[in-house]
Amino acid sequence: MPFHLDPAPPLGESFRTLLCAEGDAARAAAQAAAAEGDAARRSDLVRVARKALKRLRGAMLLIDAAEPQIGPRWRRALRDGGRLLARARDRHVRAAGLERLAMDLAGRSDDGESGEVRSTLLRWAEEARGRDADGAAEIREAQACAEVAARLADWLPQWAALPTESMRWWRVRRTLARRWNRLRRRLRDDLAAGDDEHLHEGRKSCGRLETLLLLVEAASPKAVAVRRRRIGRIYEDLGDDRDLLLITRWVSELGDPSAPHGLAGRVLGEILDGRRRLRKRLTRRIRRLEHLDAAAWSRVGRRCREASSEGE
Repeated sequence: MPFHLDPAPPLGESFRTLLCAEGDAARAAAQAAAAEGDAARRSDLVRVARKALKRLRGAMLLIDAAEPQIGPRWRRALRDGGRLLARARDRHVRAAGLERLAMDLAGRSDDGESGEVRSTLLRWAEEARGRDADGAAEIREAQACAEVAARLADWLPQWAALPTESMRWWRVRRTLARRWNRLRRRLRDDLAAGDDEHLHEGRKSCGRLETLLLLVEAASPKAVAVRRRRIGRIYEDLGDDRDLLLITRWVSELGDPSAPHGLAGRVLGEILDGRRRLRKRLTRRIRRLEHLDAAAWSRVGRRCREASSEGE
């Protein structure tokens, strides 16, 4: 099922249907990951489950204005579920990031020293992807996935019974307008300050706004899809920047006694260059985010039956 609110039924009914469908998809992915023996396939399933949990957490923001006691509780539960899967994701993102860095270097240089750096990066990626000697990491991952699947199975009936009758599209429009302009200011301030942790928190806000925009896309003019894609590109760039930062920390801690002197420093230099390029692109993209007043969101949700009952 696409991750869109159906504009035809009442908003509350459509919201519950979407939560249950996305929650069941997350449950199925986590359950399959718990039973999967292949590390690469398990990594893909964990990614699917974590993405669904993040979407569900963002979706819960829509219910806040109508039922303020409901959203925060479920966002905390979904956050805790996502954290159970975070260690599994972190093991694999390290390897994927090292491989991307090696490919990027291969596309920009073919001298002998660069080839040596690429070989080191790829070897580190293979080591990062390797199994623990006793398989303890895989056991922990499987247990975490099984726990998340069990929690989702318990949550789904509760979501189907949520009291969402008071949800209204005008509240959705107000939420979008407020969050867009707040995020725009935050990203500009955080990028100017250059604080990595603030930018990481800003990335989470990007993800939540992207989720909200995706939710309403089927009940909105095309401009909303354009705005979502713009936020999505910033979210991806911030994610790549975060991955490179984590790899920098890992390489700095790990070192490599078997590599020639200075090779780890060259790897760190390549990572720094990659982060500089990302920051330049982020600066351009964030500067292009314009302030949007309430009128920019006025058509969201108008194509639903509920519009007439709201007196719009």
